[in-house]
Amino acid sequence: MSAYMDGGTDLCTVAGVTNVCYAFDFVFSTGNGGWYWSVGTSMSSPHAAGVAALIISANGGKMKPSQVEAKMRSLALDMGKHR
Repeated sequence: MSAYMDGGTDLCTVAGVTNVCYAFDFVFSTGNGGWYWSVGTSMSSPHAAGVAALIISANGGKMKPSQVEAKMRSLALDMGKHR
């Protein structure tokens, strides 16, 4: 069960903001004619795809998938194990 489902109270600080850790998993998004909070892989996938597109563009527009993956891994910050 995820932390936001079981009422997790662990605190995390991101960019100088401290809140319950699960709060940083949510994305403010649009849909169905309004605004709402979203969470999960449906939110992380488009962000990862956007980063991949920026990397490919910055490298002349042609990269093999393995090169993109290697670059993303080299730029990623390990924030530790998520429970």
